[in-house]
Amino acid sequence: MSCIFPCYSEAERFYLQANVLGLCYAQLELDYGYIRAITPFYSVYELSACSSEGWTKVWADKSIAANTVRKYWSPRGTSYTVNSNSLALL
Repeated sequence: MSCIFPCYSEAERFYLQANVLGLCYAQLELDYGYIRAITPFYSVYELSACSSEGWTKVWADKSIAANTVRKYWSPRGTSYTVNSNSLALL
């Protein structure tokens, strides 16, 4: 069985309703750390503040991860973009 398959074909194969199958996958992903085959993959993220306090929290975070993201993000108007693939290769 292939690792990449549509959710509806699994629902038919195992005689489950799509929402029940979705809940099973969500539990595997959230409780056990498995990534589903149908989980979307995003490599470029856009970061923007939802409130005036948002950027204050971002700039106040002194963790290694936060410093790395800030070092490699690119300004884009009032927001920033960051490529997670590039960061993963560091």
